Amino acid sequence: MDTKLHLFTLNAADWAEMEDRFAHMARHGWMIHRMIGGIAIYKRVPPRKLTFGIAVYPESLVFEGFDKRKTQAYIQQAEMSGWQLAVSKYNLQVFYRQAEEAAMPDSVSNKIDPPATDSLCRSFQMGNIASQLKLETFSFGALLLLNLFNGSRMLPLSSWILRTNAGLLIMVWFPLFLLFFAAKITANLLILRRIRQGSSVASYPRRRSPVMVLLQNTAYLLASLVVLSVTATLLVQVLQEDGRQILFGLLPLFLAMGAALGVRRYFAGKKMDAAVKTVLVVLTVFLVVTATSHVTLRRSLPADSPTPPPEDLTLLTLEDFGVTSTVTHADYHRQSSLLVPHQQEYHETSPQLNMRLAVSEARSSRIASQLYRMTLNDDRIFNPQLASAEADFPEACHATYMIPVYHAPDGSTGGTLIIHQGTYVVQLTLNMDVRDPHVHELLKAYLETLS
Repeated sequence: MDTKLHLFTLNAADWAEMEDRFAHMARHGWMIHRMIGGIAIYKRVPPRKLTFGIAVYPESLVFEGFDKRKTQAYIQQAEMSGWQLAVSKYNLQVFYRQAEEAAMPDSVSNKIDPPATDSLCRSFQMGNIASQLKLETFSFGALLLLNLFNGSRMLPLSSWILRTNAGLLIMVWFPLFLLFFAAKITANLLILRRIRQGSSVASYPRRRSPVMVLLQNTAYLLASLVVLSVTATLLVQVLQEDGRQILFGLLPLFLAMGAALGVRRYFAGKKMDAAVKTVLVVLTVFLVVTATSHVTLRRSLPADSPTPPPEDLTLLTLEDFGVTSTVTHADYHRQSSLLVPHQQEYHETSPQLNMRLAVSEARSSRIASQLYRMTLNDDRIFNPQLASAEADFPEACHATYMIPVYHAPDGSTGGTLIIHQGTYVVQLTLNMDVRDPHVHELLKAYLETLS
């Protein structure tokens, strides 16, 4: 084969080790061709003894993309000095030349970037690396705090975590996000400390320390796992009934990221005050998110098309409760997840009585018990007007009433009865007194049909 792929976890701060690795590969007949993510692509060439020079140029700015004109002028100046470009990726420029040729120059025309002596990043290298690492560390720190804040808002955990595969996957990639940010921030801070301690280009270490290798490899592994789990989450949700809502919900985020990158590219090379750039970027992202959220929210709402239950399915109906009036609305919904594979929900509405029945079958009684507790928490959080009380239901493992605090003495304001029996969790919501013995008898008979 004429192509070889290598795992590549080095970044701009590891330019010295990168130079040695590329030279080693060239001596064995493999020339660096491209770098994509964490993969280095090499092409087969005749073995050559080459010297590589890594340049980190131009510098990283907060709201400004890399100026391509600076990059091209810089590359031309290096090529005039006897270097050849191997790879150019953002502000990482990889040059090579035959070993033992003239050294890389340290000065260029003032037309490239003042001062004239700061070229080829041999004297400017450390400053550019420090600037890039500070920007990256600030960004990752802000994202880490944002994720911690959002994570705290998820407590106590909702039953949605167990009821959907997306919820399960979120519980996987959320801690991976936190660990990734922590690993990257720690690695960046160690490099910045080394630069602050006075490491010059000449004395810059040619090899990473074992701790740095561990941190960077861990960060790369975590990033890969995050990408895989997030992709799996999206695929799972797209394949399920609520996939359209998920995609519409993510669309404003993707468009905002695209708008921010577009504005950043527009600012490249333009002389503008940093405050003006900040205001324009924030305003652009805000307008894009606001406009797309308004449009997608209207389009993502499900159509009001009731689905009847399958004819062979056994469910409680209003007829079981003695309702004689005409049913004005009936809707059936089914979903599944890895831990709760069988879930169904049925609504019936009539002028006389309204009913909602939700039945979930978990893979084990332990999972069902956890689902029962999480379901109770959901009702307490989203319906603070409800008061819980233990239900007298000896046939079940656990049973709880959720009754409005302001309920009428006759129970006409209704309530919810939540039952855990074996691997099943059953929720029955009525606008009548759920403590009625007749309701208990109906549920007891229905649970017998499930088992």
